[in-house]
Amino acid sequence: MHKPLATIAAAIAMAAASAASHAADTVNGAFFVNGNLGQSQYRVALADGYGVHSDKKDTTYAARFGYVWYNTVDFGVEGGYVDLGEASVSYNDGVTRLRGKLSSKALLAGVNGKYHFGGNHWYVAARGGYLRTRVTSRGSYSEPGYYTYGSSTYNGNGWYAGASVGYDFTPNFGLGLHYDNYRVKLDSYNGLSRSRVNVAAFSLGAEYRF
Repeated sequence: MHKPLATIAAAIAMAAASAASHAADTVNGAFFVNGNLGQSQYRVALADGYGVHSDKKDTTYAARFGYVWYNTVDFGVEGGYVDLGEASVSYNDGVTRLRGKLSSKALLAGVNGKYHFGGNHWYVAARGGYLRTRVTSRGSYSEPGYYTYGSSTYNGNGWYAGASVGYDFTPNFGLGLHYDNYRVKLDSYNGLSRSRVNVAAFSLGAEYRF
């Protein structure tokens, strides 16, 4: 296992062990799992016009697990996985053709907070933490008598932050609307190339606490 991935796994395991120890001493908390499905938007320069077409939106989904301690403002720790879909660009003038795609997936570890109102059914929430991202870029170029294709994979550290509003139908189940921003940092394999990409995600999420 790569060292950064091992670090994330260890951090999540330690958080889970701490949560389990705390849960043994108090019932004022719960484990949770949640999932999100929505649309991502890559905030990256992909110019349109003059035969160039770009698509910066795609389907995104995420899964998180963790532990929450109940209080006036609930506090929790979380870990999980997010697939941010891909952005694409293409060019075709009838002679030259160019196609390129950029896709991102990430492991995450962070904290969250939630405040209930309206009889403890409605809530607003915020979250943030660390990302370990794997980004793949691939593309092709062709012209009469010539064709080439290439792909590259980059790993990088980044961060995420988000906010949501939702409704808890029961103490164990709720639905929410979420906005998250993922700050993806890319480092090439040789360590000579670095860049940053923001990806916004708008999604509907469901959470179950047990």
